[in-house]
Amino acid sequence: MVNIVITPSKIFKINFYLIIGLLVLHCLTLRDYYLVENLIYASPLTKFFNFDLEYNLPSLYSTIALIFSSFLCFNLSLFSACLRADKFYWRFLSFSFMFLAFDEFKGIHERLNIHVYSFFKSIGVHSFIQFGAWTYVYFFISILLFIGLLPFLAKLDQQIRLLLFLSFFLFLLGAVGFEFLAFQVLKIWKHDFFYLIMMTLEELLEMIAVLVFNYTLLRLLSKRMKVTFTSS
Repeated sequence: MVNIVITPSKIFKINFYLIIGLLVLHCLTLRDYYLVENLIYASPLTKFFNFDLEYNLPSLYSTIALIFSSFLCFNLSLFSACLRADKFYWRFLSFSFMFLAFDEFKGIHERLNIHVYSFFKSIGVHSFIQFGAWTYVYFFISILLFIGLLPFLAKLDQQIRLLLFLSFFLFLLGAVGFEFLAFQVLKIWKHDFFYLIMMTLEELLEMIAVLVFNYTLLRLLSKRMKVTFTSS
């Protein structure tokens, strides 16, 4: 009988290599932006692996990773030593990541764009917000949530807290920062080389952020359970 020890570090490495593999395959699809007018007519490789498209393997990977985040947060809320307030925070995070998973797969934020733009237009600030109106709303909500979670995060070990801060920063940088920059480039140069860089970095940072988050939660979970993940 062979015992295979599965640790948070090994799970991190496996997923990191998966992300690098998806990144390489995505980069191979970028030539289609110059070969076809619409990605509807792109090659099967592009449809399966391009980061900018929905319902493909990168989108599926990100969705599963976010569902796993939700699962880990919910499990952390089940410990008897967990205070009632902490249970609320973990379950709130679990719900939030499940929503993000649904959003990732169904592209809810893209559908909200027209409604957010209409709101900005109604208050007269739409002239400089032609693309990516939803990024302003998500950024504002993310900052409010981060501030609201600070008392909860302050109770965690310093190393765990710093890793969670890092994952939040990377996710916000990708999902809002580079997404916003990509929209600004798209507004001026359409599918320019710089847009492709911004779009790639956006999705890559989101994946890495969730990977760091899940690694951190696995460390915390294994510490609280005082066990090592093993498979015989």
